[in-house]
Amino acid sequence: MPNLILLPGPPTKIFDRLLLGTLWDAKQLDEYEHSVGLVVNCTDETIHRSRYLDTIQLGIIDGQPVPLAKVGLAIHSLHKFFMLTHKRSVLVCCHASVSRSPAIVLAYLMSIGLSFDEAMSTLRVSHSKTNIAPAILKSVRRYFGIEQ
Repeated sequence: MPNLILLPGPPTKIFDRLLLGTLWDAKQLDEYEHSVGLVVNCTDETIHRSRYLDTIQLGIIDGQPVPLAKVGLAIHSLHKFFMLTHKRSVLVCCHASVSRSPAIVLAYLMSIGLSFDEAMSTLRVSHSKTNIAPAILKSVRRYFGIEQ
């Protein structure tokens, strides 16, 4: 039986102004959609550019270790955006919103003071399809100096 491809639902709201979604969600952002001001694209696929929307492209390869510099860039970019922008949201996305983008959100949650377990629990409660690939999860843990 063939697999049916379903359109994803709306992005998951992790907390006020932090959204987790798919590349499809990012591509649907209209040039006039001013509530999202930054897209952190974890893939290497280009999305449209808009004068209203900043984009950071991380180019993380699914299932592969993430260079620590990319984890740091994502965290720094999120902190900077939230410090400078008080009303607009960030959408962190990858193809399926299962591994790469949840890993970046996990890293961000840890950077604001949550322990690994607290951040993972918060993420899984909010975004139940989270299933971070072992190599990617190990990269996040390594970034924070957590040995398994």
